[in-house]
Amino acid sequence: MSKAYEVQKIEIKLKEEDRLSLDRTSKTLCKLNNSLIDSLKNDFLKNGDIRTIKDYYTLLNKVDNFKLKNPEFDDVYYLLSRSVGFRVLDSVKKVPYGTRDININHKDWESDWYSLFYSKKNRGFSIENRVITFRISKTRSIKATLTEKIGHYDIINMRIDKQHYRYFAIFCHQVEIPKTILPKQVKRWIAIDQNHENFFTGIDNRGITYRFEKLKSETYFNLAIDEIVDKIKACTNSYRKARLYKALNRVTNKRAEQTFSALHSISKVIATNFDAVLIGNYVPSRDDLPYENLKKIMVDRTHIARFRSILEWDMKKRGKIFVLVDEKNTTSRCCICGNKEHKDPSIREFTCKKTGAKVIRDLNSCVNIARKGGAPIDNPIDIITKINQVYIYDYRISKVRRVT
Repeated sequence: MSKAYEVQKIEIKLKEEDRLSLDRTSKTLCKLNNSLIDSLKNDFLKNGDIRTIKDYYTLLNKVDNFKLKNPEFDDVYYLLSRSVGFRVLDSVKKVPYGTRDININHKDWESDWYSLFYSKKNRGFSIENRVITFRISKTRSIKATLTEKIGHYDIINMRIDKQHYRYFAIFCHQVEIPKTILPKQVKRWIAIDQNHENFFTGIDNRGITYRFEKLKSETYFNLAIDEIVDKIKACTNSYRKARLYKALNRVTNKRAEQTFSALHSISKVIATNFDAVLIGNYVPSRDDLPYENLKKIMVDRTHIARFRSILEWDMKKRGKIFVLVDEKNTTSRCCICGNKEHKDPSIREFTCKKTGAKVIRDLNSCVNIARKGGAPIDNPIDIITKINQVYIYDYRISKVRRVT
């Protein structure tokens, strides 16, 4: 069996005093984050070399020094304060060598909510039935009620986040994926690779390759939401701000409805035409995109996991086979020669070192997913060099449509 990671997001119910305590802790972490960034900028001006501060232990020592000097920081639970060091380090690592300024944005502690991250397994939080208890300071713990039952998984870490005045617990689980061999009677199957470049790419049992373009509503609604949020931050009139919040809720709900409809339509087409689906357990990562202004859009693509859930339900409802495949090394390993080489996410096509063929990265991953899932692919060289069919979801007719 191979191991993979899954994320489960559950809303939590809190008492009003606990909500206020969480908000205060978040503001404190924002202040600590900004103090750490200011200190790093001062160090950079003195040393002139970004490499001297690209070290987690340097940041950790700075966090500890701030906690010694400021009682407000010192009272914060140690895992929460250390997570600030991790996040700032991630931002610093993206600053190129030779730069003249560390351009890292501060957190607005009046409006931004700094999520609480518990990075160690079963440390700082515990769960019993649907009640979760987590530490926020040296002396204070908070109890909250989960609105749904958590899966019986091996929890690696947990994050508490606030979105539109609602609080959520986000769990990262480690699960075991059994090795699956497709039964011989399965004739029609498709291997799917989800990624940040398009919605997904696939290869079926006939060697036909597919690409499904990104959902267009995602870009449109995210831009609309960002525009409303900017207006809310700049607004000083309470009446107008209340109207803007109502507009924000309408746009957010509309985005959810459009996405929900699109995912079900796409899933229905796949479940109707194939007897088995082999799909990778892709989880979006901030490292996939180099540009900060694109990361929010990419990381917010929670419909990637939601689509898998809908597709699994549609397949099993029809008595068909759904296989979740561990994606580890499926992108970095060439499906022709077996050579393993890490490639930057921006590289979408590479040359096979053995055959010299131009290999499309996503199709290469599809072949590896198919093999891991037990589907037979012997000679993939003829099917990983071009896309045969391209599809989109057309919102005007609410149907999947082929474009090439």
